Amino acid sequence: MDKYSVILSRRADAMLIAHTEFLARVSPVAARRLLADFKKAAARIKKEPIPISIC
Repeated sequence: MDKYSVILSRRADAMLIAHTEFLARVSPVAARRLLADFKKAAARIKKEPIPISIC
């Protein structure tokens, strides 16, 4: 079971979609890899988020 949730802002979601669509026109394989890597990173963060210190 995941400890945390990953919340993607509307702007970040729109940017991810735009970048993926652009990349898909150049290289569909690279676009699929981008999405797969993003999903893996989100899954990893759900289990153990990266600690961020505020200065």
